[in-house]
Amino acid sequence: MINAILLSVTPAGYIFFTVVALLVLSVRWWFRSKKRAKKSISIFLYLFIGTGGLMLLGMMAGMAYFVYQRMFTHEKDDAPIWAVLMCIFFLAVLLLVILGNLFKGRQAHKDGKTDFDNLDEALLTPEAVLSLSLRGMGLSAVPNDVLKLVNLNQLDLSNNQLSTIPLQIADLKQLASVKLSNNPVTDQERARLRRTLPPELELIFKPS
Repeated sequence: MINAILLSVTPAGYIFFTVVALLVLSVRWWFRSKKRAKKSISIFLYLFIGTGGLMLLGMMAGMAYFVYQRMFTHEKDDAPIWAVLMCIFFLAVLLLVILGNLFKGRQAHKDGKTDFDNLDEALLTPEAVLSLSLRGMGLSAVPNDVLKLVNLNQLDLSNNQLSTIPLQIADLKQLASVKLSNNPVTDQERARLRRTLPPELELIFKPS
């Protein structure tokens, strides 16, 4: 009975998990891109992804057990060979994805630090800087050296004394968001910045 269930459910289960995983990732991307993610939603998504990961591990174990029985024992001589080949293919793909992500994570760790909260330290490796936080530095103007961080993606200027930011900030082509909460920026200046700077550059004035 168990062997019959493994044989019939494993391919369909893999397809179901793939669809669910893509749906979860799409929802997570949508919330991130719209900046609407709340803590409760993030917790739900992490729990959902964690449950999916456990399901994936169980599925991989079931497929591996099925392949072992079909190829190395006599208990599944009547099982179709296409089911075995499909399980082997799915296992190979999953293992390659897992190993690729592990290698990518180690490579990123090896490459070094990408998030900084000190401008002088960031300028030592300007091309590696992806995120820079200058919160609460008492700044009345954005330092010109920020423009040297050509790969900067996120800039946090919250809790300073900035009344505006230089329009040259648009020269940072990788810059996606600038946090300006708790700065004396007037409504007129906010409107001018949003009208002048590229629309894909998100200016965040509300406290996070």
